[in-house]
Amino acid sequence: MRKPPSHPTSLRPQGITITLPKPTLIVDSMEQKAYTFKPFRKWFAEIERRKLPIGDYSIAGLEDRIVVERKSLQDLFNCCSPYGSREAFVRACERVSKMEFAALVIEGSITKILRSNEFSGMHPNAVFGTIQALAVRWGIQPWFAPSRALAEEITACLLHKAYQLISLEKRGFPRRFVMGDI
Repeated sequence: MRKPPSHPTSLRPQGITITLPKPTLIVDSMEQKAYTFKPFRKWFAEIERRKLPIGDYSIAGLEDRIVVERKSLQDLFNCCSPYGSREAFVRACERVSKMEFAALVIEGSITKILRSNEFSGMHPNAVFGTIQALAVRWGIQPWFAPSRALAEEITACLLHKAYQLISLEKRGFPRRFVMGDI
C-alpha cells in the first residue's frame, strides 16, 4: 500500500512547480458497502457522503466529470445477467460514458471472474465479455483488485490522479503528467 502524502500535491508542468489543494472526495449516499478511505485520508481535504447523480465515488466540484463505479463480484454478475439488473446497468453505463474519466473498480481478479460460477448461472466468459464491451464501447476503464482493500486504494488513486489532470487543465497547463509527477 502506498503512503499518502502529508502535504498538498505539487506538480511540475512545463518546469513550473504548482501546488494543488487537496480535493474533497464524495461517496454516494446510496453506496451500501462504502469504502472509508481511512488509509488515504491525507490525500483528501474531506470525505463527504451525499447523493451523486452517477456512480459511487467522485470529487467535489467535478461530479459531472469524474466517476468511479464499484462492483463486488456478486453485484457484477447480477448486473451482467439478463435475469438480473442488466438493463439498468447498461443505462447507467451510457450515462457514465459521458464523463471525462470513468472507471469500474471490481472487487475481484480476472481469474476469479473466469473461474466463478457461484454468483449466477451466467457463463463467466459472458461477464468478462461485458466488461470488455464497456471498455471498448464506452471507454469505461475496468480495474480488477483481488481484495477489497486494494480496490479501495485503486479508487483513491484514480480519483486523485483524475483530479490532478483536470486541475492542470483548469490552470492552462497541458493535460498530462511529466516525469516526476507520476
